[in-house]
Amino acid sequence: MGLFSARARHPDVRLAARAARAGPGNRVILLTQLPAAEVTPELAAVVDEIVTLPRTVKDGFLATNSILAMGSAWLKAAGLDLPDRLPMLYAPMPPWPEEALRALVLYGPDQLAAAYDLEARLSETGLVDVQLADLRNMAHGRHVGLLNRATSTVLVTLGDPGVQPLVDKTVAVLPASLKVVDLSTTIPGPIGVLDTLVGCMRLTGEIGVSRGADPGQPRVSPSGRKLYHLPWARLASSPDGSRPARVKATAAGMVDRSQDDLDAWVEAWHRWRQSVSGRPVSAVVLDYDGTCVPTKSRTRPPALEVQQEIHRLLDHGVRIAFASGRGPSVIEELRRWIPKSFWDDVVVGIYNGGLLNPLAADVERGAAPEEDLAAAADLLREGLVGHGWELSARRWQVTVQRVGTEIADAGAAVAAILEPTLGARLKVVESGHSVDIVSRATSKRAVVDHLDVKVGEVLLIGDQGEVGGNDFELLSYSDLSLSVDRVSADRSRCWNLSEDGTAGPALLAKYLGAVQLRGRAGARFSWKQPAVRRTR
Repeated sequence: MGLFSARARHPDVRLAARAARAGPGNRVILLTQLPAAEVTPELAAVVDEIVTLPRTVKDGFLATNSILAMGSAWLKAAGLDLPDRLPMLYAPMPPWPEEALRALVLYGPDQLAAAYDLEARLSETGLVDVQLADLRNMAHGRHVGLLNRATSTVLVTLGDPGVQPLVDKTVAVLPASLKVVDLSTTIPGPIGVLDTLVGCMRLTGEIGVSRGADPGQPRVSPSGRKLYHLPWARLASSPDGSRPARVKATAAGMVDRSQDDLDAWVEAWHRWRQSVSGRPVSAVVLDYDGTCVPTKSRTRPPALEVQQEIHRLLDHGVRIAFASGRGPSVIEELRRWIPKSFWDDVVVGIYNGGLLNPLAADVERGAAPEEDLAAAADLLREGLVGHGWELSARRWQVTVQRVGTEIADAGAAVAAILEPTLGARLKVVESGHSVDIVSRATSKRAVVDHLDVKVGEVLLIGDQGEVGGNDFELLSYSDLSLSVDRVSADRSRCWNLSEDGTAGPALLAKYLGAVQLRGRAGARFSWKQPAVRRTR
């Protein structure tokens, strides 16, 4: 799901992101003109990725430049080539009749976005009253209201090559005296919508000229400013307390779940929470990419709040270990922010648990893959179809990436090639950025076993907890396991406790903060669910 906001500063943006993330499985990409570092931590915590678009000139009230820039970026992201010129930028714009107080916007199926944009511009500026009607709504009754007010209404048509014959036939049936402004584009497909948007923006300007007003700089009343700055995010209803259950229900395939199904998952959620409440915590094992650091910025140190929580636990004798799908590079990253005095005590399992060492130990790079992994690499080089595949083979692991391909799709392609001949000896797991092939005997659980403490007293945290994810085995090893993102369908473990859609490192900091230090009693896990506000 794409969330557009030029400056990403208004609290409504975070409220929209939280609402989107509250739906289980939803992924949110923020497209903004701010550098990622300038996005507020509160907003960054509830989006999966931040994409910075080129800055445009400063916008007025109607955000014309920002909307066109973001629309263009969205089309480019979809792989479409934009023309050098959009016809509507240069087409003559018919004058708006001074006596026209209403507009009925008649649009084809693909022009819905442009129709909504025009309605917003004309309604927000108060230039004319607006009504929207698609082509069939017009045929099913809207024509009556139109003709009853024909003297004060202009019919604005938004068509494209796919529906232009029907637009023309519809207009031809109506009385010839009806005033019509045609903003139909000659460009087919999504790019045609961008062209129509330009026409709608220019028409708004023409109507403003006819009224002696500048739509981009309207007079905003004091009450309007107060409305804009109302604390919606604080006043809106709080989460209902069921999101952890809904996330699990979705993982179990209950997309169209009944209330009885959801109630059963809520009950499972309460039982799990009671079973782990107050549980002793002797150690914490963490995935790294996607859990401690965002996948897109995995070469940077974690957020300060994550570092502080890990340092707090280390200072009080709680053992910390990391289980990563990466190789020696993760060791270098950890050494940048974990105090050297703890390096001998911190265990790092790289290559999905294929190699275990204390953080103080150096690891040899560049070792050739073992026989089965070498065979897998050869099969993949020969069998993967298309361009852009990147493959690296190490002694303990083969890693595959492809830019522009969903990880799940890449994983399916890799598994289809390897399963017939090597499936009994190798397994395919997915991280947030790559597909890894490792021996069947390799597991992140090895990190837990290496700590030599009770498995039930080790807090396990990752982000890819679904079947096939590279944290599935880790997070299914104990009931004291949490995900900062994807979960399995097992009701007894691997829960995501976020109520507002917070994910990744921001949610990890909350999980670690729930490990309470109690002197001689040691550390215990105590999760306090946020208060739920009841609506009246």
